[in-house]
Amino acid sequence: MKDLASRSILSALLVLSACASKRPVELSRTGSLSGPLESVVADMVKNRDRLPSGKIVVYAFTDLDGRQTPQGRLVAERLTTALARTGKFDVIERSRLEAAMKELNLQASGVTGEKDVIRTGRMLGADAAVTGTVASMTGGYEVNARTINVGSGEIITGAIVTLAGSDLPAKEPPPQAGNYNSPDQFAVSDRIREQVLPVPTAVTNTVPPGWKVWPGWGGSYGRSVFANGHLYYYMASRQSGGLSEPKNGYYPGLILEKRISGADWTIDLKPSFHMGSGLGRWFTVSLWLGPEGVRPSNSNPGFDLLLTVLRMADPGYGTGGFAVSCCLDGDDSGKMHDIGGGVTGIRFKRSGSRFSVLADYGDGKYKEVYSIVSEKSAQAETQRLILSGQSYTTSDAYADYPSIMMNGRSLF
Repeated sequence: MKDLASRSILSALLVLSACASKRPVELSRTGSLSGPLESVVADMVKNRDRLPSGKIVVYAFTDLDGRQTPQGRLVAERLTTALARTGKFDVIERSRLEAAMKELNLQASGVTGEKDVIRTGRMLGADAAVTGTVASMTGGYEVNARTINVGSGEIITGAIVTLAGSDLPAKEPPPQAGNYNSPDQFAVSDRIREQVLPVPTAVTNTVPPGWKVWPGWGGSYGRSVFANGHLYYYMASRQSGGLSEPKNGYYPGLILEKRISGADWTIDLKPSFHMGSGLGRWFTVSLWLGPEGVRPSNSNPGFDLLLTVLRMADPGYGTGGFAVSCCLDGDDSGKMHDIGGGVTGIRFKRSGSRFSVLADYGDGKYKEVYSIVSEKSAQAETQRLILSGQSYTTSDAYADYPSIMMNGRSLF
């Protein structure tokens, strides 16, 4: 699972450009951008022949939660000016964009989803729309820019560039501190099923009795609901349950944990995964063995065994597939093993020091798809069943767990 977040980014983009700047970004006399953003404009010029009329619209970039920021508006303004100065594009004026949004009952801060981008772009007669995010990172910003064909929804160009803090001097409020290692302090944004909520709303997370919540970064990035005997896990944009610290534009995501005991058992799950829209969605169901008192993620080096089943909807890995990954001794570089699609049931099995994954492909018969023997893992201090996930873009994906059984008895 090494660099799972990075691979999702790479599979979603056509072009990757990552470089750091030591000086402020400015327009040169020729009208091009100096510094990292120059590569974004250069890519678009290179692909100009894929736009019949060359008419484009540039949206204000947002943060990872879909909110507009001063930095996002500044990036959009610089790109708008630079693209116009190339003489290769007909850039639609901001006033026309605002008029189109008003007609569609959208606010300027409400156009972050791909559907809204395409709707307004078509109304304006544009060939393409430029959109993206600006994420605050240590010492600077990560800008993720995409050019989308508004007719087909295809991503024409994409780039990630990093900027120093001095490159985007616009003032912004400090980020919320994340107390994600404390299950007692969980406040999550109620934006999981919505594309934008300007002010995050704290809600109560619900889980079955005996389950533990490890909140996402800042109390956000994932939400769970336990209702009518079902456990629901709702994905959020840019969350990754495999992280303990922000990395590559992702933030630690919600983890749900159930402690288990014994050396001989089976755990059966019958999940229903609703993958939604967007890029790079992964749900994970894992067996985590390791020390007491630590967040059960693959980025914590103290674990003994991390055995994971992944449900994937990612351009680089297919949209209907499942895979198994196994990591040992704190090394998160375990290789993924494709187990195909059509999985309706997942079973984890332990027999002493032998750990197995079995899959039901719809016929009620479980077939072993992976196994490993680890004497060291068999002596681990704790063993936990883990539910989590990762999402690259704003996501409406969720998982429904109607039944989780251990040795024939419900874990709910």
